[in-house]
Amino acid sequence: FERKHSKDEDESSSIESFLLPPQKSDLLLLVTGSGSNNIIAPFHLKTFSKGHGPSEYRRWYTATEPYKVEYAYGFEPYFVVNKESLPPFWEFFRGRHFNKLSWVGELSLAGYTFHVDPSCFLIHINHKYFKDNNRKTRRHERKMTQEFETRFNNGYLRETYGGIVVVDGNTR
Repeated sequence: FERKHSKDEDESSSIESFLLPPQKSDLLLLVTGSGSNNIIAPFHLKTFSKGHGPSEYRRWYTATEPYKVEYAYGFEPYFVVNKESLPPFWEFFRGRHFNKLSWVGELSLAGYTFHVDPSCFLIHINHKYFKDNNRKTRRHERKMTQEFETRFNNGYLRETYGGIVVVDGNTR
């Protein structure tokens, strides 16, 4: 979830004046309330539904037991897992585009399943997103994506899991 902002409020406005809800029932009042009580929204659901849509927020509102959700390309869940069993994180995307996306895709290929715990929630604290339109940066990102395709997708993932996570949105 994330805090909604008024039109005249900066996206990175301080959260100091905002009291975080301590329980799910309190959060739901802020998500489903009307007017000034409707100040929380599912995280990036409108701007990047692929990322968190599979979590099925509306189902979470009423769920009392954990439920399984299906992996789909673009899924970027917040998750908890035993780090001892994880495949390595491909660090070349660190801090920028496709890092978590590629890793979650690998977790799916490795046989991990994704479950939502209806008793838990977190609230993303908004911050300004760095947008670097520098030509050199874009070239570097393209190079990293090509490197990913070559070394990671066509090598490691194909050899390890018999499949690949494709950058263009299709999983083979």
